[in-house]
Amino acid sequence: MSQTRCAVIPAVVIAGTPSLLTGLLSLDGASGLKAPLLGSEKVQEFQLDVSFKPTAGVLGVQNLICSEASSSTSASWCLRIHPSGLLSFAYAEPNLAADSVTTSISWDVMQLVRIRSMKTGITMLIDSAPTATNSTPVDLSALTADFAIGCRISAGASDRFFTGLIDYISLSTPQ
Repeated sequence: MSQTRCAVIPAVVIAGTPSLLTGLLSLDGASGLKAPLLGSEKVQEFQLDVSFKPTAGVLGVQNLICSEASSSTSASWCLRIHPSGLLSFAYAEPNLAADSVTTSISWDVMQLVRIRSMKTGITMLIDSAPTATNSTPVDLSALTADFAIGCRISAGASDRFFTGLIDYISLSTPQ
């Protein structure tokens, strides 16, 4: 990806009271934000960067950022932390089986995860080191759901809250 296109997407609070802690988004396990799907994210090739620090052990699944549809006719993807300390990037295309890439993460440490989606598959990197790959390409042209940050939006409810700090989230696409 030699050239990329990025846009700043405004987010709104949908649950709880997220706060800023020395310039970082602080989520308390009961807060989340929503950012609109603009349409330019509906691509097969993209790079997602999330700099984050989980600050509490996970009792359940915690979502960092997702675009999860409530229908099997729409594409979905989600970057989430599991109770076992695994980080996964799961994705599904309309009427096809879901797939994911998964790796272990550290608690109470700021880390950068990078997801690269190319026509040849998915690569996950933690702090610039490749940690997981999958040769199944993902086509997100059927995305319909807004982005949920730090939670899951489902049928008007919110859950799967993240507890920790987020420095930044960047989604870029090749031009």
